Amino acid sequence: MRLLTLSLIAVLSACSSPDEGIAIRGDSTALASGAGLRKAFNFAPSLDGERWWNCFRGDAFAYNDGEGGQSIAAMRDKMVADQQHRDWPTIIYDRRNGGETAEDYVAALADAVATLETDDFLILPQVPFAEGKEDADYQAVMDEIDAEVARRWPSNTFDAATRTAFVAALSPASTRLDGLHRNAEGGRIECRFIKEWTAANW
Repeated sequence: MRLLTLSLIAVLSACSSPDEGIAIRGDSTALASGAGLRKAFNFAPSLDGERWWNCFRGDAFAYNDGEGGQSIAAMRDKMVADQQHRDWPTIIYDRRNGGETAEDYVAALADAVATLETDDFLILPQVPFAEGKEDADYQAVMDEIDAEVARRWPSNTFDAATRTAFVAALSPASTRLDGLHRNAEGGRIECRFIKEWTAANW
């Protein structure tokens, strides 16, 4: 009973939202959804130390409203509605899910970014399936999205060399749970790149 009580306290503490912290937006790549036994943490992901954002945030509170499979329009709508976290340093980690054109995707992303009241935000690259197994047409749209993000927000995304290194580091199947979502090794890679970039730019 005592163990159950302590577990419930930990969950409630993880779900409380203080006045400042880090906001994380996007789809399952933002949430770093678990699989297998790690799915047990999906109800309280802040307790799962293998997720990249739990490594990255350190002692800071992370507000993460990532949701697997959601469209960029859904992410935008959440950010438009959210009044509490607009001035928090923000990481947007999303992968095209809704079949949008690059133009429509970036337009929705621009509306989302326009809600922010901070210059401290990072838009992460689109990450393809491991080992070059992404559909060629899909990959072309993701590359177009990344190019337009780099053009519009050059100070808020990886430069070309860092983007290439990031995607290459995540390319091996050994970094993935299922060819797409990252495992603990992939999460450590994400954490390292994000920590290095934010330390230099925020």
